[in-house]
Amino acid sequence: MRYRLMGPDEELLEDGEATAVVRDHTLVVSPRAGQPLQVRCADILGVTDVAAGALLLQLAEGSMLLLEGLGRLHGQVLADLVQARAEDLIRTLLLMGVGRPERFAGALDGVDAALYLYDDALIAVPDLGDPEQVPYSFLGEIAAEGSGYHLEIATLDGRRLVIARLGRRTGEFRELLRVRVSAARARSGHLVSALLPGLGSLAARRVAGYLADGVATPRAQLDGVDPTTFTSLVAVCSTPRQARCIDVLATIGTLWFGLHQSVSVEREGWSTGRDDAHPIGPRNHAVPTPAPGGLAGVAHGGLVDAMGSAMNGGLDAEPDVDAVLAYRLLGGYGREGAGFGGQSLGHDHQPRPRAQPNQGRARAPWTDLAALTVSGDAPTVLAFTFCETARHVLFEVLSEDGHATYVYRAYPGCVPALNQALALLGFRVAAIYSDTATAASPYRQAVERLPYLRVLREAFVGRIIHTDGWEQQVRAFIR
Repeated sequence: MRYRLMGPDEELLEDGEATAVVRDHTLVVSPRAGQPLQVRCADILGVTDVAAGALLLQLAEGSMLLLEGLGRLHGQVLADLVQARAEDLIRTLLLMGVGRPERFAGALDGVDAALYLYDDALIAVPDLGDPEQVPYSFLGEIAAEGSGYHLEIATLDGRRLVIARLGRRTGEFRELLRVRVSAARARSGHLVSALLPGLGSLAARRVAGYLADGVATPRAQLDGVDPTTFTSLVAVCSTPRQARCIDVLATIGTLWFGLHQSVSVEREGWSTGRDDAHPIGPRNHAVPTPAPGGLAGVAHGGLVDAMGSAMNGGLDAEPDVDAVLAYRLLGGYGREGAGFGGQSLGHDHQPRPRAQPNQGRARAPWTDLAALTVSGDAPTVLAFTFCETARHVLFEVLSEDGHATYVYRAYPGCVPALNQALALLGFRVAAIYSDTATAASPYRQAVERLPYLRVLREAFVGRIIHTDGWEQQVRAFIR
């Protein structure tokens, strides 16, 4: 193939023959002579199909890279680039949701995009432009438009996302999105009921509605359901040291409380044969038997799938193809002494069942609600609080020790805005206070490209470490 590297003003910087490969989320273009060009896929702002066998890549530094002469590999290179870029952007821009996502190919606001449905969020990575992320807790109405092939998704902060070009998977996407949103709300409901067993069912439902995953709620609103709601949640969700911190914060400002599920509790289904356990789904042989091409390959694949388990007696065993063909042609029987798995079929022209049929057991995928914990060495749910004063907002993790107190500058409506920004980061706070001015910073691109991360960094005032003088430092800060 041929490559052309152009500057921001379309000035030609390099031109020549080269080979290209996508490896480890990096596009490596190797000229016949010279230094290979390694482009991190997260640095690709967009991929455009400009002509037959040609792709134009827009790079974050303003340069452009044209790949020509891809020939029959054009479609494969494009697909590899799009997928690698989406995965690298999710990692680099700190967009990783909880659980294993289901991936769809569609469009976001008219631009082709990869759509990921996680346990807790929808992430859309367009081929051109930066990703969009919507935690289910901040999701509003989901409406189908026109023929039903367009979905309009409203967010609680006023955005409207149009999802399209899903084709036959439109209904599947819409249904899975609704299922996962409902599942997230159900997990919140179960957690609240487990933490507050003294509340009645309707009261617990109201509290669960307030405490959607990652959403902080004012103490007054929680105590409006039951006067002991806030104190009860703090008591069961805080470590002893953090409970004492809450006593201090309660004297200096208005308190908010929230819960965030940080680990997936969705479990894959499984099935067991006589000896082994297997994930539910299509068979996946570790070393597949080579199959002939064309129609012969189709016949081979069909016979193997249909007869593999029944003829050889093993869940994943491959039958002898010639024997299977003979079995089919003879109507399910063979000559005396000729059988499968060492069993004779005889002359009686009747298929014989296995002497010990493999009954096995199976379990469908399920939600391990017992794994939702706010205590112990590795809690799966993060309990947190905001303390709002006249000039500052303090953020405190309650369910784990070892976290500092984060102080932000206060402004009108700051707590919901800071809360949503933290939820979009998955409450991973290292990118807020870390130095991103150097080339060694892993958060530099995220700060440059994520507006909500910039909001957090601009409002950030400092951290207070939990030492013996923590209370004195907090009171000095707010003064």
